[in-house]
Amino acid sequence: MDQEPWYIRFLDKLGVNTTKLRWRLYQSEQKAKSLTHGSAVPKSMEWLSYEHKLCQHCGAVNDREARVCDSCSEDLPSVLGYRVARAIATVAPKDSPIVTNMFFGVIVIMFGVQLVIEGLSFQSIMGPRGATIAVLGAFIPEFFYNNGHYWRALSFGLIHGGLIHIGFNSYFMMQIGPMIENQIGRVKMLVLITTGQVGSAAACFFWYYMVKGYYLVPVVGASGWLFGLLGFGISYSHTVGNLQLRDLFLKNLAFMLVIGFIIPQISNTAHIGGLLGGLVIGFLPMGRNLRRDSDDDGGAWKLAARACLLLWLITLIYMARSLYIHWDELKSLI
Repeated sequence: MDQEPWYIRFLDKLGVNTTKLRWRLYQSEQKAKSLTHGSAVPKSMEWLSYEHKLCQHCGAVNDREARVCDSCSEDLPSVLGYRVARAIATVAPKDSPIVTNMFFGVIVIMFGVQLVIEGLSFQSIMGPRGATIAVLGAFIPEFFYNNGHYWRALSFGLIHGGLIHIGFNSYFMMQIGPMIENQIGRVKMLVLITTGQVGSAAACFFWYYMVKGYYLVPVVGASGWLFGLLGFGISYSHTVGNLQLRDLFLKNLAFMLVIGFIIPQISNTAHIGGLLGGLVIGFLPMGRNLRRDSDDDGGAWKLAARACLLLWLITLIYMARSLYIHWDELKSLI
């Protein structure tokens, strides 16, 4: 430093030890110089300017334009896809349950949207209006079948009927989700969640529309696909011979079903449908090769995961579209 700041000279005259302060000031100046004259990209993000890609399967270095790994012949993402994946990995370590966290994040955001629509009040927090959840994507058999709202088969798994509802499902999600995802991996986790959700929607349509004739009954909540995770946990642990874990899942299942029958307005139909969807995947022959390091599927799981991701993205678009179309109508009811 050419000239020390006045406050350091003043502290020196008072006899104060300014060694640490001088060092911090020096570090700040060096950082400022690096941002001005050097790269302004933090070290954790320097990979954005790299002229190569790292293969996520074998770790080999490839040219940034390469679409197939030179070492293991696995497919490589596009430059944009690679950067998006690395950006996600920057905030979510490799072994983090990113799919579970992603769904948790979307569910919290959708609950926030419900509060924005109705305003922050005790009533809106504890239980949204029927019109709000209907517009956002509640599963309503009449809308699904006769109005062609097929996106509701997935959307109702992202919205909830109040703070207690979302709190209970979120707790269950963060207990069982990471456990299963860390076992089978992100790709298969996405397929499993989607299968459980579709199973839940199918059961609701069959029971409420075809059997009971309840055409306008609304169903919301993530518990359908959460029961799918539970069903998969039961069947998978049974097929691999982990009977202790299987019994633990069975106890949780019994507890959850009892709660569903005791508390009114809980749809055990949705629960059982999701449960069956998860059970099916775990009991299928390919369910025995669901370890995250298994490559025996020949890319089928990756293809299925891409299709599932596309379906969820389309669902979010339709949810946004529905909200846009009915926004004025909703606000007039508040």
